[in-house]
Amino acid sequence: MRPYKTASHFAGLDFLTTAAPTLSFTGSAPNVGQTFTSTSTGWNPDAAFTYSWKANGVTISGQHGSSLVVTHSMLGKKITVTYKGSSPTYVSTSRTSAASPKVVD
Repeated sequence: MRPYKTASHFAGLDFLTTAAPTLSFTGSAPNVGQTFTSTSTGWNPDAAFTYSWKANGVTISGQHGSSLVVTHSMLGKKITVTYKGSSPTYVSTSRTSAASPKVVD
């Protein structure tokens, strides 16, 4: 069993503080075939990232980069991305984008 971590366990470490990622696409709604790009600011320069994309709250398997090509399986769904940043000198933090408009054809 792993020991429970208390606030004192994190003494001397700062939490990564960041803005939530933003999604970019062309037009007023994302279209099938378009590429979403995601950006976020304020992360510590030495932070390493993992990305998790979701369609209507369900993880999109195999999508772990900072961009995503919209497929027919995403039609009618709202897309989000979560950044998880980690660094040797900071406590890991996750931030999730606002949901996109529904994907259209």
